Amino acid sequence: MSDLTARQIAAIRACGAHPGGLRISAYPGTMPGLVALGLVEPRPKALPSERRLMGWFLTPAGKERLRLVGTGEPGD
Repeated sequence: MSDLTARQIAAIRACGAHPGGLRISAYPGTMPGLVALGLVEPRPKALPSERRLMGWFLTPAGKERLRLVGTGEPGD
């Protein structure tokens, strides 16, 4: 079902679990590939108090891929 590695799926799931932005230092070797695939993007974090900080966010394509692979939670 997925052409992604287990590490890439874990990174997408982590982004999905942090809708306010996953810390930019997370998955340093994995995120560039996910950016190239159009699944994640770096942008300022959502909370006003953290606006100056960057975070990883799912793109619409990343959200769709997360829907397909599931969150990894029981019942998903």
